[in-house]
Amino acid sequence: MQKKIDDIIQKDNFELIHAQFFRMAQYIIKYTNKRKVLDCADSYWLNLSRRSRLDRGLSWPLLKVEANRVRTYETKIAEWFDRVTMVSPLDKECIISENNNLPVSVVPMGVDLDYYQPNRHKDQELNLLFTGTIKYFPNKDAVLFFYNRIYPLIKSAIPDNVKFYVVGNYPPRSIAELTSNGDIIVTGHVEDIRPYFDKSTVFVCPLRSGSGMQTKLLEAMAMGVPIVTTSMGATAIVDAVAGKDIIIADDVKSFAKEVIRLLKDKDLRCNIAQNARKLVEEKYNWRLIVDNLNEIYQSVTGHNNSPS
Repeated sequence: MQKKIDDIIQKDNFELIHAQFFRMAQYIIKYTNKRKVLDCADSYWLNLSRRSRLDRGLSWPLLKVEANRVRTYETKIAEWFDRVTMVSPLDKECIISENNNLPVSVVPMGVDLDYYQPNRHKDQELNLLFTGTIKYFPNKDAVLFFYNRIYPLIKSAIPDNVKFYVVGNYPPRSIAELTSNGDIIVTGHVEDIRPYFDKSTVFVCPLRSGSGMQTKLLEAMAMGVPIVTTSMGATAIVDAVAGKDIIIADDVKSFAKEVIRLLKDKDLRCNIAQNARKLVEEKYNWRLIVDNLNEIYQSVTGHNNSPS
């Protein structure tokens, strides 16, 4: 990797280098004559430390040790850059906790509003949806937590026709086997995720670990599917108002209660969905976010004019 990057930089007179994630930062810190931006996105230290409280797998003894090492490394590697970007204020707080002089800007994730459009003709089925790379620990934990603790409460209140779709790459065996229950559909990889949003009544995201911004939530909001998530899941969507744009519930009974309420109340679903779509149009449109990033590039390079 180092040789490849060295070859590219020698051939082209780049004015600025943008590194994606702190894992790539090591390959460009030697270029002290270049302006550099490091997009950390989220705090990997926060991710690992949250996981260490839940994961009791074979890697558990190493998680806390690795989290502490990552916390130091994230900060030290960031000190070599002219600017660092994070997707949320919480992730920013994590990386500056070791050095509050770091030049960190918050640049949130966005969503393609032309690609993700609400379906105006929802069918009458009551479908719950979760999306993501399923083998990723926070997603795997969220699916199993929902299935084992929350879903039974929903089914007891609405016994018929409530199906749970788990859509995304690499479902582990513990989740793939849930399809033995006829009401659980685990798809694995799909070419186009939009049809699953179209048939969904409520998007459920009971995250208990992880970090950064949940793009899955932005996609659901853009598609007009009301969301029930945890405080942890919604942390990075700082402009979302609980009860207006998104529903937040942090314990099992409250989460089930809010899902049931949305399943039974079509007007509430429509209201939340419309508010959410408006929010992503106003705050999480990629065009606005790219403008923000362009301003950072101009500031770092000393240019005042907008790039072409």
